[in-house]
Amino acid sequence: MGLPRDISTPDKEEALRSLLAYPPIAESPVLHHFLEFVVRRSLAGEPQHLKEYVIATQVFNKPSDFDPRLDSIVRVHARRLRDKLEEYYKGPGKDASVRLVIQKGGYLPEFVRPARKKPRRFGIWYLVAAVAGILLIAETTVLIVVLMRRGIPRAAPGTGEARMLLAPFLTSPHRTMLAFSNDLFLKDNDGNMFRTRAEPKLDLSSRTTLSPVELLVTRGLQRFGPFYLDLDYTGTGEAVCIALLERYFTQHGKVLDVRASNLLNAQELRDSDVIFLGSPRENLFLDKMDMAMDFRFVRRQNPAGRPFMAIENQRPRPGELALYQARLATASKNPMEVYALISFLPGHAPDSHFLVLAGQASAGTQAACEYLLSAQVERDLPVEWRSVGRIPSAYEVLIKTTIRDFSPTRAEYVTHHAKE
Repeated sequence: MGLPRDISTPDKEEALRSLLAYPPIAESPVLHHFLEFVVRRSLAGEPQHLKEYVIATQVFNKPSDFDPRLDSIVRVHARRLRDKLEEYYKGPGKDASVRLVIQKGGYLPEFVRPARKKPRRFGIWYLVAAVAGILLIAETTVLIVVLMRRGIPRAAPGTGEARMLLAPFLTSPHRTMLAFSNDLFLKDNDGNMFRTRAEPKLDLSSRTTLSPVELLVTRGLQRFGPFYLDLDYTGTGEAVCIALLERYFTQHGKVLDVRASNLLNAQELRDSDVIFLGSPRENLFLDKMDMAMDFRFVRRQNPAGRPFMAIENQRPRPGELALYQARLATASKNPMEVYALISFLPGHAPDSHFLVLAGQASAGTQAACEYLLSAQVERDLPVEWRSVGRIPSAYEVLIKTTIRDFSPTRAEYVTHHAKE
């Protein structure tokens, strides 16, 4: 970047307008408001308003007792905003004469002009070096392609065609948001979902065909090396779901807006299709809906004396249980068999939908996601559901999955309830 070189206020205003019109920012009320707030305060000569506390209370409507040590919402969105600025200036804004940057570690926007490239004179040695460089790049590229072909994860079975239960999201006029629940596992300030610990047997690379980098919501942890499971509720299943669903929607021409569920605002919930992943505490979300569901998560004690989630059937039919509990290994007390729910119900806006994928363990959530993307679900559910127009307005599908070494192995349909 070059020095400001007498950047006028109209030039700064134009740079701001261009960014606010960039779709990934324009379509995100949070990022749009964040960017406009910090720039307007800066242009007004009020840098004192660009502190984390002030931004939290005035942009994110946090209460006066907001503590940035306990809530990273400003840092998380600042990282997202920096990523969008970088995307813009690598893409549609690459020729912009004035650029806006927000340096890491602060929230004060800066306006700069791109450095001018000086013409170079190339002699014979430059030519030789260039040819050698091209050959080296070509050789490296071939090596990378070979390695990538060995390691690229295969698409989940059936993801090449539209799946019955996801069809409403593909045809909906609304944007689709994927909200992962973040209260049962740790993340860093950028929203990454893994703890790190020096136990090679728990390295994620041995647990999934997807690489750890693909499982990250953001890229802030790439430089830290291996990522390891936590021995309680790991969040790994949710991470795999995010990767699989992002790939599925991309294949079908629709973009997922991935977000931690506590970062969704009321307006986004009203205007969007939302897929919720993970936490059984999504009961809090389901309980707020007008339509009562038949299944819900309840807390029980497992044989090891630790709290564990079970699924209560509030309207059991013949052959169904009133309570579905996980089966634990006798020695380790780790889950061997868990249940998971796929819950679908109408959203707030016309023709919008909500979907909750939640398991008694993280592996159960992953199993629900993989089941949703498979052809198996279409064999298990009523034939008439295969027509998009015949899918009930609300339904719940209960599945059971076996777990080996903290990963799901086989999902099995148990029952479903539907409402019209």
